[in-house]
Amino acid sequence: MKVSYCVTCMGRLHHLRATLPHNLHVTRHDDCEFVLLDYNSVDGCWDWVRSALAEHLESGRVRYYRTETPRTFHMSKAKNLAHRLAAGDVLCNLDADNLLVEGFAAFLQNHVSEDTVAAADYQRKRPGTTGRIAVLRRHFVRAGGYDERIPYCWEDYDLRDRLVGSGLQVAWIPDALLACIEHDDSERMANLAQTDLKDVRARSRALSEDSVAARRFVANQGAPWGRIADLQRLGVDHARLWTFCVQAYHDAPLLARCLTELRRHYATARVVLRSDGDRDPHYRALAHRFEAEYEEGKDRLYGVEHGGAVVHRLLELYAQQPTEFVAKIDTDTLFLRRFRALPFHMDAFGALQTAQFHPTEANTYSIQGGFFGFARDVALSLLDARILLCDALKDHRTWARSEASVQRATVRKLTSFDWTAGWALRQLGFRMTAHPEVHSTWEFSAANFEGDPAIVHPVKDVEWTTGSRS
Repeated sequence: MKVSYCVTCMGRLHHLRATLPHNLHVTRHDDCEFVLLDYNSVDGCWDWVRSALAEHLESGRVRYYRTETPRTFHMSKAKNLAHRLAAGDVLCNLDADNLLVEGFAAFLQNHVSEDTVAAADYQRKRPGTTGRIAVLRRHFVRAGGYDERIPYCWEDYDLRDRLVGSGLQVAWIPDALLACIEHDDSERMANLAQTDLKDVRARSRALSEDSVAARRFVANQGAPWGRIADLQRLGVDHARLWTFCVQAYHDAPLLARCLTELRRHYATARVVLRSDGDRDPHYRALAHRFEAEYEEGKDRLYGVEHGGAVVHRLLELYAQQPTEFVAKIDTDTLFLRRFRALPFHMDAFGALQTAQFHPTEANTYSIQGGFFGFARDVALSLLDARILLCDALKDHRTWARSEASVQRATVRKLTSFDWTAGWALRQLGFRMTAHPEVHSTWEFSAANFEGDPAIVHPVKDVEWTTGSRS
């Protein structure tokens, strides 16, 4: 299992200088990554990282994010953000002053499982390491992450106790596998809004004990968590943040044009091509020509009887090598340029569409399927939940909320990527947001669009390319 070590810091560069190079060396043979969240540090953190850790930024072993919004440190919010940005199967909190030792990674591989969380035993009073906790991604998400009512102190015990309350066991991390740079509490309190550590600890503990006593094992219910508006990923070519998944069925000429324009603007992006029950040999040749991974789908997953299986399969292919964002595109989707603004890291995104089956119903919305984008956390959470494979989606009445979608299901006998994915996202509480650079509709004339979009759909004329627009 891939491990994501989630590190947060605000003004702790002096610790990172000592711990991060060491931790990278100790884990040099492991399948892992370090997600480093700079929570508005003013100590030159980015300048040091890009100079000292350039090779690790390039390889992706270190992923560096920065926000300039917070004025004070909030432990639970920072940890949630770092954990939700992680790509690993196992998420391990690693404070900026913590050191990894030989044998720790093996302990995680042997003990973190569907029924077990690994944690430091705070009763042993091992200084500075009580925040060390590792859990499967899906358990972290289901628990609602760290409780964001707790700004500092006790948030780690609270998470552990809620995971135990929900049915997990604890594998206590041996003291020999825990190490850190020792320092006094003045450094821990330096960037907090609160100044009385004893009072903060007492209040945080009371909140946690109340939750556990009331069997409220899921935190942050009814509130967005692990989110911040101005997040930036630094130190990487933005093309490498993307995976584009293309589904093909009897449309090799359009596919060739689509991939030509995609590669014109995203030469280093990951591209996955899947044929949906169509064994046209041109697809494999096009995949080779445009450096795309290829799967020849033996079954036609777009049949209405498969429900959301077509979405699930594309997300499975994406998850084999997950990037920051993934977008499903159609063969008649056209790339005009790169995105200028990256999507938000916690949403699904594209061009919003609405449907209303009956005048008494509220509008139901989804994302138009010519370009349906997911942030990594959203895509992996959908996959982990397996909600797209549920029997409910095999009944079109679950997802078909317009006359057009009902006709698609009952006459053409086809499911819908747009509406099955939209239904699943709503069930799990994820937001769908409009990306202003995506112009995607059901019917569209390429000659008539306005503005300066990065993406347009559909463009059926195979001769129409980026240079066709005057």
